[in-house]
Amino acid sequence: MAGKKNRKQQLAADNAKKANAPASPPITSSAQTAHLLKKALSLHRKQNLSKAANSYRMMLASEPTHPDALHLLGLTYGQSHHHQKAIELYNQSIK
Repeated sequence: MAGKKNRKQQLAADNAKKANAPASPPITSSAQTAHLLKKALSLHRKQNLSKAANSYRMMLASEPTHPDALHLLGLTYGQSHHHQKAIELYNQSIK
């Protein structure tokens, strides 16, 4: 019976360690940005400019100088006939 008790204790200890360990590594900001870019491009290709622009803005909230997000957000503005804002964003994307 002593062997069973030790085995149960070991299993309990192992389960306690697993409970405290994170299930998966946290998503890094670059992974989040890549996910947002993929989502935004999909929306943009479907001509859902408003939602695409919101996704680009979310990217820029965490990475304000992200050149792709700036350029693509500018593209949505240009496609929405807000040309001055589009030009400003294009210029920011190449700085």
